[in-house]
Amino acid sequence: MTINLADNDPRISYSVAQGVTQTSFAVPFEFFADADLNVYVDGTLKTLTTDYTVTGGDGSTGTVSISVTGATGGSTVVITRAIALERTTDFPTSGPFDVVSLNSELDKQIAMIADLQDKADRALQLTDYDADVSLVLPDVDTRKGKTLAFNASTGAVEAGPSITDVQTVSAASADIATLADIEDGTDATDAIQTVAGIAANVTTVAGVSANVTTVAGQTTNMQNVTDNLVAIQNAASNATAAESAKTAAESARDSALAAYDNFDDRYLGVKASDPTLDNDGNALVAGALYFNSSTQAMKVYDGSAWYEAYANGASFLLKTNNLSDVASAATARTNLGLGTAATTASTDYATAAQGALADSALQSADIGVSVQAYDADTAKLDVAQTFTAAQTGSTQTASVTGSTTLDFSTYQNFVLTMTGNVTLDNPTTETVGQSGFIIFSQTAGYTVSLGTDYETAGGAGITLSASGDDIVPYVVMASGRILLGAPQLAFA
Repeated sequence: MTINLADNDPRISYSVAQGVTQTSFAVPFEFFADADLNVYVDGTLKTLTTDYTVTGGDGSTGTVSISVTGATGGSTVVITRAIALERTTDFPTSGPFDVVSLNSELDKQIAMIADLQDKADRALQLTDYDADVSLVLPDVDTRKGKTLAFNASTGAVEAGPSITDVQTVSAASADIATLADIEDGTDATDAIQTVAGIAANVTTVAGVSANVTTVAGQTTNMQNVTDNLVAIQNAASNATAAESAKTAAESARDSALAAYDNFDDRYLGVKASDPTLDNDGNALVAGALYFNSSTQAMKVYDGSAWYEAYANGASFLLKTNNLSDVASAATARTNLGLGTAATTASTDYATAAQGALADSALQSADIGVSVQAYDADTAKLDVAQTFTAAQTGSTQTASVTGSTTLDFSTYQNFVLTMTGNVTLDNPTTETVGQSGFIIFSQTAGYTVSLGTDYETAGGAGITLSASGDDIVPYVVMASGRILLGAPQLAFA
């Protein structure tokens, strides 16, 4: 399934009302493996298999199954995607190309980029219109025990007042208010005795009077700083990590685009005639390929002209057949000037010592014993004939499961009862021009996988019916090339 680039947010949140139990949560974004998902319930990361299970994925959406009962005030379930940054498929530099694997790899990289973008969006960062300013934290010794602050002129991150000073001012806030009341006459003047009990604090406050004035109006913000001190201290490292993730994502994107462009320059797809430019409008490169839909042939460019990438072996003589596959032996002998002597044994001729008749000359008593008698109905290999009786090829009937190798030297047709999923391994016994049929019989929805010697139209493979008898015709085009026709399904 191709990822929707316009809608690929790798995060979804669900609210479960107090006392309500929910057990199924849809995952609306694509993922590839169960481990790609993180599930949080009220901020707690749950464990795959122990706490929840996953269905779907493999490049599609899915569902998380987990029982959640809303706590007091309700619960929140958050599902995110975090695909490991790795490449799982390596493509060849030439030859046949697995487009399905390419699409899967590109989808996975787009998903990784979306995951990294999600992390970057949630990190501490400057707005687009801010001037470029450093968000790097001061070194550890400088920021120890300090609050996070921003320079009044540049806005850069810097160490602020010490936490101790801030806490001291906060603890003395009531006393500071009392002094203010004494100063403006709100309280009786004898209230100054309260100050005597906090003389040390007053001395401290006197040294940071400007800070006290600022803190008096920022108590809520200061408390927020204290509560989030760890997160603030990690802001710079998070920003650095986000920037690194962004760089990695951009690099992965550029690599994917470069790989696709290189492939697109090499394999030009299906065309009705020889192209003169590649798909980008650039000059052709040597080794470029395309499939000619007019001649039904794969063609390769040698740098100056297009040639068929392979030849049909049906018109060649095979070395292993020792000339038994010539179209006409008689015509071949005539062309070689051999006459009938080429088919006559040397012992059929008399020697000078034997006289006119050789001892081994054919005798009438040999007919029917060592010599076939003439029969007008005898079949021949080198002439066109009409058979007046039914002819049947040798047929194998067997129960099969798992890896199976068909014996084409013994059988022409095959009736296979499937007791499990079947893989047809590459045979070594097929003969060019041999044809017949394969019947798959089953009742349990088993599947059949094909070795590389078996070819189907468009490389689509074979999909069987769940029950019944399925007939698949075949013809041997060349050694290692067994062409399968479209299956006729569900004979019952």
